[in-house]
Amino acid sequence: MNPNWQKRMTALDDQLKATATQLSSDTNPTNDCLLALTKSLQAFGKDQFSFFETGFSNGQLLPAMMLPSEHIFRATLDQIAFDLTLIHRIFSQRQQTELQTTLTTADNLAQAALNVAIKADLLPKTAVLTYLNKSPNIRILPYAPIALVGLPYTATAADLDFLAIPHEVGHYVYHHAPGLAAKLHALIPLYPDWINHWLEEIFADVYAAIVAGPIAGLSLQLILQDNEQEKFVTDDGEHPPDAVRPYGDIYTLHHLKFPKAAKALAGAWAEQLKQRHQPTQFYNCGTAADLVTAKTML
Repeated sequence: MNPNWQKRMTALDDQLKATATQLSSDTNPTNDCLLALTKSLQAFGKDQFSFFETGFSNGQLLPAMMLPSEHIFRATLDQIAFDLTLIHRIFSQRQQTELQTTLTTADNLAQAALNVAIKADLLPKTAVLTYLNKSPNIRILPYAPIALVGLPYTATAADLDFLAIPHEVGHYVYHHAPGLAAKLHALIPLYPDWINHWLEEIFADVYAAIVAGPIAGLSLQLILQDNEQEKFVTDDGEHPPDAVRPYGDIYTLHHLKFPKAAKALAGAWAEQLKQRHQPTQFYNCGTAADLVTAKTML
């Protein structure tokens, strides 16, 4: 192995130690969680790097034909560096007085959204830390029971942007609830295959509707309204095309006994479809498919 990989790993480990020392000396109440996260990342990073370093050196691991061992070391270091950067961002933002109210509100909302799954025995006790980001996202961590939820910077002024939180928490539940994803896939037919590709996003949308109720359906429609026409009728391999995606929320709200809200949202989306030239097909991997069929399968 090129010795530079070990030097890079040592540099990251030193940075993690310095970060842990800084967090230990600060009295911010969220720092205990950040400190535990930092130490977990440090242990995980060292173990993963050592696993591949030892495995490749003694021949127990073999690089793939098209994937050199150096790629594995780069991916490992990139993951550590990305998460370290995120820890610094979370710490830095919580030092800014003008952001504290927004982040406290976001923390409380995200924890409440997670507690729905915890109380249903889908998840063990799980902590959450939120941060401001370009756009909503969830960082899936394999080494700590902490959900890192990003929400837009605009949430400091636009309360509606907090509604991104239940959907992102839904992604966390999908990945961390033991056996959940496998059970969901077992309920879905193998064909057409696009429905399986959409499952995680559909689950996150449905989870958001369960947590937040009708306002989640309205929020989703507002989010989709400014997307370009191509995305409106194109399957990206992960999300249902925009034209049918709101029906997951609409059907969920019917099931949750919100018939008036479901009807109103269905009517609002019908008007949006008219403005978008009433599409009847979407494009899946370069081929056309029936939009009506997609709608009925959600």
